[in-house]
This record gives sequence, C-alpha cells and structure tokens, in this order.
Amino acid sequence: MVPDEDKTMRKIVMDLVENSGFIKSQEEFNKFSKIVPSLLKKGIDNLNLSMFSPELKNNILVALGEGYRKKGNLHEAAKSFLLAENKAKLNSVGEDYERLMQYDNCIEIYKTSGNTKKLFDIGRRCLTEGKFKQAAKAFVEVNYQEGLKQVGDACIENCKFDQAFEVLSIIKDKQNNFKKRFKNK
Repeated sequence: MVPDEDKTMRKIVMDLVENSGFIKSQEEFNKFSKIVPSLLKKGIDNLNLSMFSPELKNNILVALGEGYRKKGNLHEAAKSFLLAENKAKLNSVGEDYERLMQYDNCIEIYKTSGNTKKLFDIGRRCLTEGKFKQAAKAFVEVNYQEGLKQVGDACIENCKFDQAFEVLSIIKDKQNNFKKRFKNK
C-alpha cells in the first residue's frame, strides 16, 4: 500500500508544479538561454523585436527581464517586463526594490503595475520607518487621505515642518478639487 501512496503523492506534487507555472517559465527562459547573453550585452534599448510575433516577442522580453534580474539590473528588468506587459514579473521587481529598501523605485514599479495593495503596504511601512516623503508618495498614489494626514502629523511630531506643510498642502488641494467637481455638477 505504501508504494501506491508514494505514486499518488508524486503525481499530486507533479500536478502542482506543472500548474504553478514554474516549469513553464523555466522552460521559456531555457528556450532563449543561448541568445539571452548576447541580447543582454546589446541592451534592451538597442533591440528591434518587431519581426517576431507578439507572443514570441513577449517571451523574449520576459527571458531578458529574468536575465537582467539575475544580474541585479532591476531597472532594465523592469523595462523588459513592462514592454512584455507582464505585471506579475514587474511586481516581483518591485519586491526586489522593497527588499533593497529602495522605496522610491519600489513605489514607481507598483504604480506602473497598478498594484494599489502593495502601494498601501509600502506607505504604511515607510510611515512606521520614518520615511515620510516615500509614505506620502505612496498614499498619494492610492488616494489615501487618512494616511496623508498621519504622515503630516508624524512630520510635525518630528519637527519636519517643511514636509508637513507639503503633505498638508496635498490634502488641501485634493479637498479643493473634490469640492470643485461637485460644484460643477
């Protein structure tokens, strides 16, 4: 009975691995592994991929992005994933920037990918770490007024009056724009 259970378990694990997409993405990367190094040397800005079908072009761009990411060139990886319109991979670059505590880059990536949950989380994290400028930037992107007020209050508590003024001005501008919209209707 144990050998049958072992076979069943192997089948379940293989099904999970195949359905997770890990094998597929690894196969896609391996498919282009011979040309990726030369394409990386040439640079994403110097490539003309218009001769390829959209699917093949996207696969090449994803493989390039993975290559750049492995080399630690997150800017070029993000550019490749953006051109491939692959938001999941773009978010993974945002997470890399987050691990490196490069919050400005991280916020830009999440903004580009439209990941409001991550922007909100980064705003909260930056607020607790005392990175008020980045917290405000993230909260502006998700239009979180309460978070902006908290940033303004934290700036005042820490005697960063110029930053507090900036944040509170943003809130006031947003309130004025909101009032104007409803006045015109």
